[in-house]
Amino acid sequence: MRVRLLGPVTVDGADTALPLGSAMQRTVLAVLALEAGRVVPVERLIAYLWGETPPKDPNGLIQTYVSRLRSALRPVGAAIERQAHGYLLDLPAAEVDVHVFRAAVAGAATTSDSGSLREALALWRGEPLAGLLATERLERLRAGLREEHLVAWEECLERELQGGHHKKITGELLRLHEEQPLRERVLSLLLVALYRDGRRAEALQRYAAARQRLADELGIDPTPALAALHARILRDELDPAEPQAPVPPAVPRSLPYDVPDFTGRHDDVQRLAAAAAAHGRMAICVIDGMGGIGKTALAVHIAHQLADRYPDGQLFVDLRGFSPACEPAEPGEALSVLLRTMGVPDGQIPAGLAERAALWRHTIAGKRILLLLDNVAAADQARPLIPGAPGSLVLVTSRRRLTLDGSVRVSLDALDPDSARALFISVAGARAATEPEAVDEVLALCGYLPLAIRVAAARLAHRDHWSVAYLAARLRDEHGRLAELRTVDHDVHATLQLSYVDLTEAQQRLLRLLGAHPGDDVTAYAACAVLGVDFPTTERLLDELFDAHLLIQHAEGRYRFHDLLRAFVQQLPDEIERGDARRNLVDYYRQAASAAMDLYAPAERRFRPEITGTHHVAPMADAAQALRWLDAERANLIAVAHDAPGVFSRILFRYLDARSLHDDGLTLHTLALTDPDPAVQAAARNGLGNLCLRRGDYPAAQEHLTHCVSLLRAIGDRHTESRVLLNLGLVLGRLGQLETAIVHYEQSLLIAIEFGDLLSEARCLTNIGNANRRLRRFEAAADAQLRALEKARQAAAPLNVGYALFNLGLISIDRNDPGPAIGYFEEALVLLREVGDRSGESGVLDSIGKARSLQGHHQDAVAYHQHALAITEQTGNRHDRQHFLNSLGETLTAAGKPQDAVRYHEEALSLATDIQASDGQARAYEGTGRALIALGRRDDARQPLELSLALYESLGFEQRDQIELLIKELDPS
Repeated sequence: MRVRLLGPVTVDGADTALPLGSAMQRTVLAVLALEAGRVVPVERLIAYLWGETPPKDPNGLIQTYVSRLRSALRPVGAAIERQAHGYLLDLPAAEVDVHVFRAAVAGAATTSDSGSLREALALWRGEPLAGLLATERLERLRAGLREEHLVAWEECLERELQGGHHKKITGELLRLHEEQPLRERVLSLLLVALYRDGRRAEALQRYAAARQRLADELGIDPTPALAALHARILRDELDPAEPQAPVPPAVPRSLPYDVPDFTGRHDDVQRLAAAAAAHGRMAICVIDGMGGIGKTALAVHIAHQLADRYPDGQLFVDLRGFSPACEPAEPGEALSVLLRTMGVPDGQIPAGLAERAALWRHTIAGKRILLLLDNVAAADQARPLIPGAPGSLVLVTSRRRLTLDGSVRVSLDALDPDSARALFISVAGARAATEPEAVDEVLALCGYLPLAIRVAAARLAHRDHWSVAYLAARLRDEHGRLAELRTVDHDVHATLQLSYVDLTEAQQRLLRLLGAHPGDDVTAYAACAVLGVDFPTTERLLDELFDAHLLIQHAEGRYRFHDLLRAFVQQLPDEIERGDARRNLVDYYRQAASAAMDLYAPAERRFRPEITGTHHVAPMADAAQALRWLDAERANLIAVAHDAPGVFSRILFRYLDARSLHDDGLTLHTLALTDPDPAVQAAARNGLGNLCLRRGDYPAAQEHLTHCVSLLRAIGDRHTESRVLLNLGLVLGRLGQLETAIVHYEQSLLIAIEFGDLLSEARCLTNIGNANRRLRRFEAAADAQLRALEKARQAAAPLNVGYALFNLGLISIDRNDPGPAIGYFEEALVLLREVGDRSGESGVLDSIGKARSLQGHHQDAVAYHQHALAITEQTGNRHDRQHFLNSLGETLTAAGKPQDAVRYHEEALSLATDIQASDGQARAYEGTGRALIALGRRDDARQPLELSLALYESLGFEQRDQIELLIKELDPS
């Protein structure tokens, strides 16, 4: 297949173009294809589609467009994957014409002919991204693509002109000049072509017309270069074209050999080649990265690829910036080597650095050389060695991020899995390919570091009786892993040790202390807590470690180790120092998490432990900032919480519940059960009971919550008992025992009133109203929800305000009045999204779908149901999922698609049965029966309707009356 963006946006399958749908969908595809194989954040898609004025629910619309595109692309096997913050088109770049064009243009930089450029230009079919929207972001993108096209076209024509093909391209240049009358490079090429074709007068006329146009439209004169060309044509001094004679090769050639198994780094190679191809200036490329990342291998590889373009010499100098047992080379020493290499006798090499540098620049003036400066410790070590005249290429490798003016910087990361796998197999031998899963584990244990991969593969290659699985088992032990990654020639531990000993004492101490962090990454605030110095000093040290490639900055202000560097740091001595750092980390995260939760859920502060501290924590002004901090630090909080699970279980309960982080909640609350304090155990039981409720495991939820009530009554904590009785009522309601549930809610309400707990009052009233709604007591339900809304607003609890509004909307739906319902739902949706409640958000989206279906907008309704279902895939909320599956089935029946509806009701029935949700089973049977009636299968509809009736009767739901009437209508009159 081929995705075509250089013209109208199309996807060509084996036989025909695929139907891609609306301009909005094609825009989504185009943006994803431009980043094929990379995640495109949802925010960027929104900007391309709507600019500064997105609709109310842009995420839902994008999800709909992606869903339709997936269906359209399915015949050709292309997939769109949902990632953490966006979408990824899983497609090789070679199947997107833009990437093919760019690769061909970059490849042409290594040659002097125009063939590759002609092939690249042939991919264009007109205006790029034709037929899409006209947002500002897309227009900028189109303009950039047009400029790439013109630059490649100009380069192609210039090469053909230099090759003596002026007759062939004159007509093409005339057309291009008419389209781009102000592009001076096009005009220059046209003037030369006309002159060489014997059309000197026409060339002078073209120049005069262009000069007048520049003056009239822009108020400027032609550039000096264009004016000089005009003067040469006037004087008839322009030489006719002659094919350029090849420049004979010249010595010296001191590059190390290019390893035959060099793998990956395609984008980096292309970027370096493109930088080297820049005309008229010195090209300086700095390749930096951690030890063992493959800097020298890449530099040598690209140097060999480009060697023919630098016929006056390809030179290599090791400046020993990070070499064992020797000092870094002085610039004067390196200059002496270079001058001798270029043939300058020893007696003519001056003593001073400035004089040597001047002689070096003079010696290579007018020459085209490639200079590879390897292992550079600092920018000052390299600057005197850089040629002064344009036309040469300097490649610099360093473990530090160097600042060299005018340079192109390429920072190397670990290899991608495919390149890492290819490297491993090429070194280890073909037998490694027979154990793909073990190979993948070895690569992960090596952190995809090229040096580590080479060492591991070499050890396997030299041991015929080892399997890859056995090698993986030896590497699995983190404490012994670095010892395994060692051969006679290469040693990963020694490579990392060189970087460590090069640090200052303060930098070394921070690196050691960060090794005590059990989480995934660290911020300056957490680092400040373990280091015990002021915040600006900590930030500076972190930045220095980042510049030395000993920390990776994977997001703004967030640092992490490479896996092998973490293993190295954790082997450094000083257990006492590390233990103190760990305790300081726990104190910091406890204080910061408490501060965040006080902003995120202030109304529940009394149920959390009182935490004080003196650490410098990240500034958080409101609930939204607190939620962002909690999301960013979640993995760290769970990791640190192993040292104090009881405290963190109580601090983070509401956050983990609202964000549907069930796995983290299970880990944390289960750990807290081991605490001997019955109050901590009770909080953990409540957390586990609430978690089981969310996941639809009602028997387990009932067991945890009943045990929790017993613990609370034993210690006399009536206030917390109120919360747990409420949760127990929710479980009973899910099991169909609505009247008993109401009793528990009312008991909880009385205690909440006794303690003046407005938030708990609001929750009790919300659930009393919800139970009455399910029993179809709409007046009582609405009265309870309005009281709940008032209490929630008094308590300043936006989450509970949102739920009260949500339930008022549900009452309107049950009364078959969708207009007011949508107003309630939209107001609730804003609040629930602000607090990050995914479960509540999905419920509201599903209910908007019901309302839209009642209004007859079935297609919109289906999109809302599908959006809600997608959230349950992320949260694992099985109760909500069976509920939304039934909603989708009901809408499809109403939309005239009962066959599809049956399938969704069957899935809902299976899930509801699994979690013992009787109301969900009843609804699934009812939906199936109604869909079968719509299909004309009235006899088949009887059984599911009778099963539905039996369940509704056992639950005491008034839907039984409707089902009875429906069954009677099945009987022939």
